[in-house]
Amino acid sequence: MSIENINILAVSDIESSTLQTLLHDISAIRGKIDLLISCGDLRHDYLSFLADTLNLELLYVFGNHDLYQKKSAAQNKTDSYGMPTFSARKGFPGTNLSGKLIQCSRCIITGFEGSRWYNGQGIQYHEKEMLSSVKKTMKKIRLRKIIGKIARQKKMPFLVVSHAPVQGIHDLDDQCHKGFSCFKKFIDKIQPALWLHGHIHQPSLIKNQISVYKHTTIVNVCEYRFISISEAGRVRVSHQFQKI
Repeated sequence: MSIENINILAVSDIESSTLQTLLHDISAIRGKIDLLISCGDLRHDYLSFLADTLNLELLYVFGNHDLYQKKSAAQNKTDSYGMPTFSARKGFPGTNLSGKLIQCSRCIITGFEGSRWYNGQGIQYHEKEMLSSVKKTMKKIRLRKIIGKIARQKKMPFLVVSHAPVQGIHDLDDQCHKGFSCFKKFIDKIQPALWLHGHIHQPSLIKNQISVYKHTTIVNVCEYRFISISEAGRVRVSHQFQKI
């Protein structure tokens, strides 16, 4: 494993007892993970445990169940899925990547939160709304010349973190779990090395959801993945840190 590689622990949707067990042997992992990334729909306490254990800042996007409109005090502070509502999620740890463009640990990262609109509750977007977010991010990239100048000069791979998948890649037919077609437009224009997403967490589907579209490796990280990416953009993915 090259010292130039960027090592990532990415999590999403499902709390993993296996991962928590792995982190008990912290001497084998601590100091060797560069980025801790959440693709959404995980509890504050679980993410805080991971960040504290690894001594890393959490980078995240919200999932569709993460941030509901504030409810009255008389109502429960969890939604129908048992996820905390807005009033219970103040002070969420780490850096929200949605709509931002940041340089971190020898790479450049942006993010897109939420899912496709399906019932109007939680963080949900129509295709046109997400397209607007995608265009704004691409404009930031062009204005700051991040891909054309900094990334090439410093050999910094570009990463994208979303909750929803790319349309036609790992998504499902129902309205809730359809991906966004504008994500493909982003890939066509920007050509990121790596795209991480969650949201698709049916047990029969998440075992080996790693795909390549154009020059971009797309990974469904539910429930967790260890990922290694080289300066040249080569990506390796495993459920065991030692195998990346």
